[in-house]
Amino acid sequence: MRLHAITLRNYRRHQELRVELDAERTLIGGANESGKSTLVEAVHRALFLKAKGNSEVHRRMTSLTYAGKPEVEVEFEAGAKRYHLVKCFKGASGTVRLTEAGGGSWQGDEAEERLAQLLKIGAGGRKPQEQWGHLWVWQGSSAHDPLTQAEAERDSLVQRLQSQGGAAVIQSALDTKVAGYFAAQVEAVFHKTSGEAKKGSDYGQAIQAEKEAKEVEERARGVLENLQQAVMQHEQASRQMEEAEEALKMMEGQRVALEERAVQVAGLKREEENQARLAEEARRAYEERLLAEQKVSELRSALAAKQAAAAPQREDLGRFETRLAEAQREAAEAEEKYVEAETRHRSARSLAELAQALATVEEKIRGHDRLRERDRQMQALTAQKTNLETQLAALPPVDAGAVKQLQDLEKALGQAQAVLDSVATGIEVLTSDADIRLGQEALATGEKRTLTAETELRIGGSRLRILPGGGTSLAQARKKELDTRRVMEDAFARLGLKSLEEAGEVLARRGQVQGEIKARLAELKGLGAEKIPAELKAASRELAAARAEAERRRETCEESSPALAEAQKILAEAERDQQASRMQRDQCAAALKKAEAALTAQAESMRKTEQEMMELEIHLKVLLEREGDDAARALAVQQRLAQKTSAEAALAGTRQALEKLQPQFLDAEQAQYDRAWKAQSDKKSSAHEKRIAAAAMLRSDGSNDPEAALALACARSQAAQAHREAAGRQAEALRRVHQLILEEQQKLADQFTRPLADRVEGYLQRLFGPDVLVQVSLQGNAFEKLTVSRAGQSAFDFDSLSNGAKEQVAAAFRLALAEILAEAHDGCLPVVFDDAFAHSDPDRVQHLQRMLDLAATRGLQIILLTCTPADYAMLGAKEIRL
Repeated sequence: MRLHAITLRNYRRHQELRVELDAERTLIGGANESGKSTLVEAVHRALFLKAKGNSEVHRRMTSLTYAGKPEVEVEFEAGAKRYHLVKCFKGASGTVRLTEAGGGSWQGDEAEERLAQLLKIGAGGRKPQEQWGHLWVWQGSSAHDPLTQAEAERDSLVQRLQSQGGAAVIQSALDTKVAGYFAAQVEAVFHKTSGEAKKGSDYGQAIQAEKEAKEVEERARGVLENLQQAVMQHEQASRQMEEAEEALKMMEGQRVALEERAVQVAGLKREEENQARLAEEARRAYEERLLAEQKVSELRSALAAKQAAAAPQREDLGRFETRLAEAQREAAEAEEKYVEAETRHRSARSLAELAQALATVEEKIRGHDRLRERDRQMQALTAQKTNLETQLAALPPVDAGAVKQLQDLEKALGQAQAVLDSVATGIEVLTSDADIRLGQEALATGEKRTLTAETELRIGGSRLRILPGGGTSLAQARKKELDTRRVMEDAFARLGLKSLEEAGEVLARRGQVQGEIKARLAELKGLGAEKIPAELKAASRELAAARAEAERRRETCEESSPALAEAQKILAEAERDQQASRMQRDQCAAALKKAEAALTAQAESMRKTEQEMMELEIHLKVLLEREGDDAARALAVQQRLAQKTSAEAALAGTRQALEKLQPQFLDAEQAQYDRAWKAQSDKKSSAHEKRIAAAAMLRSDGSNDPEAALALACARSQAAQAHREAAGRQAEALRRVHQLILEEQQKLADQFTRPLADRVEGYLQRLFGPDVLVQVSLQGNAFEKLTVSRAGQSAFDFDSLSNGAKEQVAAAFRLALAEILAEAHDGCLPVVFDDAFAHSDPDRVQHLQRMLDLAATRGLQIILLTCTPADYAMLGAKEIRL
């Protein structure tokens, strides 16, 4: 019988899987949980489990992942013919179909019966999952005893062994009769299980009689020995009673001494406890005085340290104040210089713009003169339009957005001035009989001034410095007012205007002129004169704009315009001065902020130091008021020390007296005394009881002669022993003859199982070498024991082998068994090993492959499943990966 192909559908984890097997060697590899065991399980269920059924085995085949009922197809060869088996497991509706290649086909129960005939399995009571257990090594069962499977196939195996020569090993009728006689004799005398004599046999009765005679002898000997022992016990008990009484009298004095010593120790301990309390109180009082002294010293040291640290902090505070005044002065000077530089820069920029405008006018005049000859033919209407356009070009380029921007700037300037006025300082001279000067200006009675900057005021010989707004806030307000004013002036300068009212007038005029121009353009268009010399128009417009721009620039400049190059040079110098003064102003402002921050930090540090000094002075004052002055505290310390010394001396004297009495040993000595007293009392009582018991025994046994009774019992025991020995020799002779007959029968049985053992040895020699020996024991018609040994060594039972050796020996036995049984299956049977060598080391696995290869060479189909297919590369098998 040989398997060729397997197809699974909806079987547990496999939705559809087809595997084609090699005729001799197939290696199926895959990781754990990849479905290897499921594959061979499906083949086994298809071969031996009926399709119809709803058992637990049927339900376990159902897939939890895929829909549909489990279906298995197996293509196999049996009786030199190929068959195709299809089983669908769906409960009571299960179906089976068996088809012979080129032959008939069977369905349902008929197919199941035909399949059982091909597999040569009977209708016995074996469960389907137990069929072909000798060929299917399930995962986890590789180390089980193979004799169990041999026993399951016993009938087929015996039949095959007899066909190989075992039938010649038989016994004659006389041999059987003789063997039966001695077996019956031995069975009548000995128990079969324990091997001991039966009570009803002659041998058993002789043993019982000997036992009873021995018991009588032992009792007689015991009586004599007990009497002798009673005499000795009576004498010994009397001596022990006398010794115990003497010891108890001597121990009475020790008891009195221990009690007196215990009283003294108790008194001293009470006194020690009281003195220890007084000494502890004196020690605490002394330590409290020392702690008070320590606190006074610590406070004085801390106060001195703070006072020493305060002096340099005051000096640093003065330096920081001086540095702040210098920084304020430098910041004010830098601001004044920046304002002057800004003014010079605006003036230089106006001159440069005027020079540029005049240069542009000259250039435009020259261009216009060249084009005027071309404009003489212009009609009157064109002249009017040109005049209007000239008027519009002469106006500043003001629109509604520009006016809105100027309004916003004027509003921002007003707000900045309001802030400046709010932080400024006003001064008014009411009456004075001395000369008053504000800066360089003299003030008369009734005059008022508003100060927005740091200013010096002189009254006669006195000089006062007035700081409006408190310093930094005023400087910031002035800076904001100047920045806003500068932006607004720049905006007016760019437009060539002087005021917001003028900008409104210009905007209105421009709107009027633009309306008139539109009217003229409409008239020109109505007249058909749309072509106007573009160049002359542009030239006239640019010239008018340039002249107007130059005129506006001239009105904003108080000085006459220099040459363009000179004006640009002056402007560049002014810009450099402005940038330098701005940088100087910003540096001075930063230095001022830094000085203010340093002064604030130093003042805060000084304040904390003074606060800590004050707190230390208060704590010291309170402590001195509570503890007293230095003299009082010193006297108190001396008094506490004297009290402490006196209390400790008294405590030491008491402890010394207590130590002499050794109180630590008192409990142990008392316990020792109690144990000794009890021991002597118990000894006396026990001796008294023993003496009474011995006397009673002597009185009760004094009427018989124990020595005569013992001599009679010994004679009877010897007679019973002689009878038992004679019966035993006869019984052992029967058992020996029976044993020799059994040994001879075992030799015949060994010859019967020798073909099986030889085949097992053939496989194991590929593993363990040529000196391996195998013995298979057959008792009656049952296989009972499998042993393995090497030449010159003792044999090992299968159960005593390691797990790895069990796997290997069991595999060899299964292969030998399959090889013998294969003769009834066309010389081939499939042998499945499902991860069967998990306990075998890698070196032994290499030798196992030689054993499996030998089995395939002898006609078996080897199917090996493993998680590590690389370990079986030397097998030369067809490899299938799942």
